[in-house]
Amino acid sequence: MIKRIAFTMVPISGVLVACGSSDGNGSTVNGVCGSSSTGKIVVTVSGLPSGLSASVNLVAGGVTQTATTPTTTTLDSIASGTYTVSADIVTQADPIVRTAYKGTVSVASVQVCDGETATLDVTYAPIATSNKMWWGNENGESPTLAYASSHLASSGSPAPDIEAGTEGAIPGEFDSDGNLWVIDGVGKSIKRYSADSLGAGGSQSADVEIDAAELAGGSPGPVSMTFDSKGDLFVGIAFSKTIVRFDRDQGLAVKGAGVHAPNATITVPDVPNALAFDKDDNLWAACANARVIKVPTPHDSGSITSPPDVSIEASTSSPVVSTLSNPVGLAFDAAGNLWVDYDGTFAALTSSDRSGSGEVSVTPAIQIQSDVTSLPGVIAFDESGGLWFAYSQGKIAKFGSSQLAASGTVTPEVILTSASIGSATGPALYPAPKALPLYAAVQK
Repeated sequence: MIKRIAFTMVPISGVLVACGSSDGNGSTVNGVCGSSSTGKIVVTVSGLPSGLSASVNLVAGGVTQTATTPTTTTLDSIASGTYTVSADIVTQADPIVRTAYKGTVSVASVQVCDGETATLDVTYAPIATSNKMWWGNENGESPTLAYASSHLASSGSPAPDIEAGTEGAIPGEFDSDGNLWVIDGVGKSIKRYSADSLGAGGSQSADVEIDAAELAGGSPGPVSMTFDSKGDLFVGIAFSKTIVRFDRDQGLAVKGAGVHAPNATITVPDVPNALAFDKDDNLWAACANARVIKVPTPHDSGSITSPPDVSIEASTSSPVVSTLSNPVGLAFDAAGNLWVDYDGTFAALTSSDRSGSGEVSVTPAIQIQSDVTSLPGVIAFDESGGLWFAYSQGKIAKFGSSQLAASGTVTPEVILTSASIGSATGPALYPAPKALPLYAAVQK
């Protein structure tokens, strides 16, 4: 016999409870569910462009139920209990930088009871830092600039879409939510700028600041940073020739300023100019002694002083053989090659080049120079496989993916010029390209 149960949706301290009255045989009394009851959850999604679907996760007792829908869906025969609700970030394809959408759920958790139906609303909106390429900018009016993806497809002189007055600039990294972390060279701290604030441009105030004696104990201080796949932050420090790790679950998201002790300190042979993780979560560093190293693993102890697992010295091709010096930028491509900016010479270290142990000497098969004396600095790949870098004063540029297949002197496929650019320090993208092993890649 089918029994009808009357119910109302009652939000209690952020919990949406499907409470019911029973005829004596039902399973709810004052909103408390019976242990064997089941119910339904109706999930309604809005705000996404046509063709995109959301994944809404409901977790109870270690078990996850996922509703995937572009609009509305119903989860039937859901076991009674209280479910924690979250919505995955959704991305929209783009040839250069994707757009990311964040979902806001109507309640933090929902209770399901026998024969009853609970409803959830998830409203999506674009993350303000997405679908743009961000650049650090020295000797210009604004230290951080952004260009919309639509302005990056071909050469020209577009004005920046956003000019932001940050304290410190890229080299920095986006986290998985689109917040930008940068090095404050003056205060020798790490600062975070929220996606919403940075996307609005103008004068900026950091909402998170990491201060530590390890960052400010000498000069120069921090010079590089990257996230691992878990969201732990690694920072390279010049004066101490170390890399320090700040764990995600120990204060990175705590708003305001705070003194943080690093969770690990790794000693490296020389100044760690650039950092990058490969797909297996191995950390690589470009050191000022002309070597690219695989940082000792594992990274989970408090102090690591052992030598690098691999230390690579690269040379130019014959007939004139010399050491490639001053590696200042690192970036993995989708094929797993590690590209190194050796002071304006871009070389690809293949997995074979990076194999072995101890000190290794290689001659990279692909070595590319731009047609001008480019500014050495951070490099980054876009969704199409193009490699972006600071070109010359007032300019930024990209080698197209096809231009990266052979050695030689190459005129970049795209060159952008702007009076707003002084000396660009390098790019950062959110989301990072989907095919790359980056925390900000947002693999959805």
